Formats: sequence, C-alpha cells, structure tokens
Amino acid sequence: MKSLNKFQQSLSLKEKNLLKINSVARFFIEISDLDDLNSIQDFVTEKKISFCTLGEGSNVVLPNLIDKLVISISYDEIIVEENLITVGAGKNWDDFVIWSLKNGYSGLENLSGIPGSVGAAPIQNIGAYGSEVSHFIEEVICFDVELNEFISFTNSECNFSYRKSIFQKQSSLVIIKVKFKLSKDFIPNLEYEDLNSLKEDNISPNTIREHILKVRNAKISDPRICPNVGSFFKNPIISRNELDKIKQINPSIKYNSYLDNKVKISAAFLIESLNLKGFTLKNAKVSDKHSLVLENKSEKPKDILDLASHIQSLVLDNYNINLEIEPLIF
Repeated sequence: MKSLNKFQQSLSLKEKNLLKINSVARFFIEISDLDDLNSIQDFVTEKKISFCTLGEGSNVVLPNLIDKLVISISYDEIIVEENLITVGAGKNWDDFVIWSLKNGYSGLENLSGIPGSVGAAPIQNIGAYGSEVSHFIEEVICFDVELNEFISFTNSECNFSYRKSIFQKQSSLVIIKVKFKLSKDFIPNLEYEDLNSLKEDNISPNTIREHILKVRNAKISDPRICPNVGSFFKNPIISRNELDKIKQINPSIKYNSYLDNKVKISAAFLIESLNLKGFTLKNAKVSDKHSLVLENKSEKPKDILDLASHIQSLVLDNYNINLEIEPLIF
C-alpha cells in the first residue's frame, strides 16, 4: 500500500483540539494528497476499526482515547471560477475569509474570526452576527470511504438548518472541498445587535470584519490562554406558546423571531439569569466574559462535561428548556 507509512499510531491530539484535552488517537493520518484517500478503506478493514475526521479541533470535546482511525484533511487548494470558489477542506476558515476580502469578494465578513477549518464549516452550518455559511455554499464535495469514491451535495441536499446539516449523520463521508458562491457586489449585513452602531455610509467589508473581531475578542477568551471552543450551547428555538410561559417566569427574557412563527431564545441570558457567569466547577469555568463560553483547565473531558450538565440541569429546572450542547462530543 503506497501510503501505508503515512498512518501513525498512538498519536497525541492534545495540540489538535482547543480544549487541550489529552486525547490519543489509536491511528491517525493527515491527508494532503487526495490520492491517499484510496488507502483508507483497506486500512480500516484490515485493522477492523471505524474512522472519524478531525479538523482543527475547534468545536469538539474529545475523549482521552479515540479507538479509531482519525483522519485530518490538510489539503487547502483554492480554485477560482469567476464567482465560484472551491476551497480545500484543510484551509483555515478565517484565512479563507481574509483571502476572499483581499480578492474583492464580500459576504463572509460577518463570519470573521470563527476558529476551525473550511471543511468543518458546513457540518454545523457555522454562523455569527446575522449570517450562516449555508448562505454562501454552492456545493460540498466529499469522499465516501465505504464506496471509495467522491460524491457531491448541492446546497439543498445538505439539509442546512440552525447549526445542523446532513453531514452530522453521514458517518462514511469525509469533506474534501467546499464550493462557495460569492459576490463582488457588497451589500452590508448589519441586522445583528452588535453591528447596529455601524452606519452603512462609507462602510466596507473590512470595516465590518475589524468591528466583529473587536467584539469577539471582548467576549471570547483566547483559547491559547483559556482553552475553550467558543459557544458551548445552542440558542434554543421554541414556539410562541412556550415563550409566553417563560415570560411568566422571567418577563425580561431575550429572544429573536425565527422561522415558522418560532423564536430563538438567548442561551447566554438563561445562564446569566441563574447567576452562573464566572461559576467554577472543579477544573472548568463559565467565562467571566461570556456565559456561553466554558473554559477548560483539565486534560480530561469529564470536568467540562460535568459543568455543562450542571448548567443544563439548572436551566431545565428553572425554565423547562433543554440546552443543547453545540460542540461535537466524540
């Protein structure tokens, strides 16, 4: 097998996840040459193991042992066809945002500063400041390990919704490339509350990017200093009837209108209303900067998951709302 020597055994992933959990992969391969994908099926069959993919570890909670083959895509080529830009899954997301702005494309500026890789972006339909990556995705190109062939999904086939996509349930797929449809006609998106202070006159995509980076830095601790994966919980989406019941508990509840006559509740508000901002449990802490951010000081996943469970229990007891964890728990 040509690429057999590229498979590594018992590799530490501590520096490959933002929570700095001391996780070890039983087997590991980094894919920079797409031809190496053809060796994966034979390898997992021979070793009788399953596989998983890991990007930059920016939205995951890893176990101390991953008894699988961990696949990391470092392929990061960019191919331009007018307003269609195909990007390798291994490209750093924010580096791609910078590239798009430098090359005159707009749209991705509201998604500035989000950690992770391009390949991870469609999986949870990353979003921030009134925008979601699904607004710009034309196609997602994958490698199906079971079929040993490439397969692509159009935007509609990805079944995008709030922090969800088809790729969360397709275990045989490895995202290889993402094709984006971007525009050189700039239309600013300033609907999000933190952007209301910006004026449309003389504004540029770079102005929005710089503002968002300042806001993010003020709210989210540097993961290199305080290991974290950003928002740990999704904002709950509930019906208007459920909202009325919550208003009886807390009239000042923060929410925004959503699709199908539903509303999106601020998970941060729920947590802060229970005086949990800055709360510490063992080796994990609710950030002093933003209550959706959980900071980790342990090499094991248990402490941060115990803190998350504690928060979920209190929110459920007080508001009858189930807070859903945003990062993928392996």
